[in-house]
Parts: sequence; structure tokens; C-alpha cells
Amino acid sequence: MTRFKRIFPLVLAAFALAGTAAPCYSAIIYNVTNYAARQNGWSVNGTITASGTGTFTNASAITAWDITLSKNLVSYQFSNLTSTAGSPRILNGTLNATSTTLSLPTGSEFLLEESTNTSRLQWANQFESEMGASSNYYAGWTGVGTLWASFDPNVFSPIVDGAFTLGTAAAVPEPSTYAMALVGIACGGYSVFRRRKRA
Repeated sequence: MTRFKRIFPLVLAAFALAGTAAPCYSAIIYNVTNYAARQNGWSVNGTITASGTGTFTNASAITAWDITLSKNLVSYQFSNLTSTAGSPRILNGTLNATSTTLSLPTGSEFLLEESTNTSRLQWANQFESEMGASSNYYAGWTGVGTLWASFDPNVFSPIVDGAFTLGTAAAVPEPSTYAMALVGIACGGYSVFRRRKRA
């Protein structure tokens, strides 16, 4: 009984942590946002995968992407799987990944680029680019030329707290193993407590 009394506060702490802490998720697949009104007639469809939830300052947190740009019978693909030398992703600033949304905060820029540097998707949210001025910038181009390039303070929609929504989760992700373990420990400890109390 003495041993149980020593362990019980730890069980209660784990239970409280599991119940109040934000869940930690494993990899999340987002459907990229198709801003039809700003793409010069092009359609953008596909996915971007993040390693989990959080605020990222390193582009390596984006682990996969597969996006197709299409217009009439013409299409171009941006994918980490199709490029022979590996497609880079570039992040200046931060990306916010939640269980529902992938967004670009103010002062940030994100690019998906083919290894040949001739095909690129680029989003910028009040980011000071090489052109010198902070701007909202959304562009898609390939080796044949610019597909669209839009400079406009209202280029993105929807905007939530000043952040541009780059994608929404394809499905509600499962909590990580760590989070599930916490819940399991808490529930198990509580069950033991109930049995001992009845005894």
C-alpha cells in the first residue's frame, strides 16, 4: 500500500498531462489550397506532407509533396519522387502545421522547386524578397515560362490571423505513439486505483 501511495501522484500527473496537453501527431498529409482566382486559369491539386505538428523553421519538416498544375490538356508536376536529383524545398521564416491546417505566417516565404531550378511554386506572406519590398507573392512557373505571378495584399484566401492557408488536412491524423502511451498509463493507473479503493 505504501508503494502505491508513492506511485499514485505520478499516475495522477500523467493523467492530467494526457488530458490537458495538446496532442502530438505523427505525419500529416495536407491537400494543397487551389486559389483558382489567382492562377491564370491553372488548377493546383495535390498534397504536402509535414512530419508532424508545430512551428517549423526548417524546410526538412516538409517530408513529401506531390502537386500537379493543369490547364486544358497541359500539366506539370512538382514532386519529391519524380525529380532525378531530388526536389528542394526552401523556407524563409516559419511554417505552422496543426492537425487541420498548414499555414504561412507573416514575414515568411515557402518554395517547392524542381532540381533543375526551372519549375517552382512559391508563396510569400509580407516577405522581403530580392526585389526589396515586403509583399504577398504567389507564383507558379516552369521552364516554358511563368504560369502566373500575383502581387496583391489580398492574394490569398482564406487568411486566418494574418496567416495564409497553404493546405488543409486530408484526414484527421492519429495521435503519436507517445501521446497514446501517456493516455494508456493514466487510464491504467486510474483503474488500479479504483480496484484498490474498492478492496
